[in-house]
Amino acid sequence: MLTRAISGLVFITLVIGSLYIGYYSSLVLFSIIAFIGTLEYSNLSKKQSLPYKLTGALFSSSFVLGIGYFITEPHSFWVFSIWMVFAVVFVIQLLRSGSKTTLTDISVTVAGAFYLAVPMISLLILGIIPSFSPVAFNWLIPFSIFLLTWTNDTGAYLSGRTFGKHKLFERISPNKTWEGSIGGGILTLIISLVLHHFVGTFNAPTWMVIAVLVSVFSNVGDLMESAFKRNAEVKDSGSIMPGHGGILDRFDAILLTAPVVLAYLLSVIDL
Repeated sequence: MLTRAISGLVFITLVIGSLYIGYYSSLVLFSIIAFIGTLEYSNLSKKQSLPYKLTGALFSSSFVLGIGYFITEPHSFWVFSIWMVFAVVFVIQLLRSGSKTTLTDISVTVAGAFYLAVPMISLLILGIIPSFSPVAFNWLIPFSIFLLTWTNDTGAYLSGRTFGKHKLFERISPNKTWEGSIGGGILTLIISLVLHHFVGTFNAPTWMVIAVLVSVFSNVGDLMESAFKRNAEVKDSGSIMPGHGGILDRFDAILLTAPVVLAYLLSVIDL
């Protein structure tokens, strides 16, 4: 229990600390998370070979770094050459003598890279819209998405333990209940109004829509990762966080909530 608490505290400190320091520290942290998370995703596919795992992880990490830099320096087209290198390496791997490449190898490599990279980039963009300037990085916005996601998870757990009777998706996640999901959603709505009061930036209805999106897609993200692990017949996606599992275990919800919230905000705010 103590190990789990310490591990969780370190994780939260790293996330909040990086966001608070600024855009580029967050960029570095999220690129590292993308690298480790992509490796874990690849490991869930037991058939994929190591070279493809490393290529996918490096591509995911460099994609976060490249896009993160490019959106703040829009004339730096040279960053796209980085991905050309990975494309060449990937083709060489496909064509090398004796290669037993399967469609699974290719699909997992590409899907894993984007599955981790897109959410990390979304979190970065959430901090710089509408100015797209790292100088104007508002760390409270991506932090709020993390906070709402954690709130939904905590509320769902407490409500499920107290009132849970009707299973949400028993085949994939036996412990999730409709009562837990509803309780998590209600608590997330309440915290969104608190964020509106203290953080501002958006009006109350916008914060409430964000809360609803977080509540819904947190559950979907969690169920997706549960399905991945069940298919791979493992309890955790990794062991980098003692007591918590891997990066995917801690970020499963944020992987969907961040891109969805960003898409919503880009559709309602003036750029």
